[in-house]
Amino acid sequence: MAGTVMIGGGAGTGALAYAGAPWSVVAVVAVFGIVVPGLIILMMVLFPTESEHKRDIWMAFVRFWDQRGERRRKDREDRRCRREERRRRREERRRKDRQERRRTRN
Repeated sequence: MAGTVMIGGGAGTGALAYAGAPWSVVAVVAVFGIVVPGLIILMMVLFPTESEHKRDIWMAFVRFWDQRGERRRKDREDRRCRREERRRRREERRRKDRQERRRTRN
């Protein structure tokens, strides 16, 4: 990556506009120039580097994602069980309907 040059969002937008780039490219660079630094600042605020509570923050985050995943797995299992129950009831109704039709024919 020798020779790679990083420029800020404003400079990149200006350079692209000056070079005659399509407006969509200039707009994407402008949006990234605003969003990326904002996300970096947000992460620095949420996860400070010099904090005695940094481990607690990460553990709470990991615990949240684990619980979320567990809830999703449980919800999927519940939906699967309900689907199977509906299928069983539907098959039972069909079986009873067939038996009823056979009785009425005879």
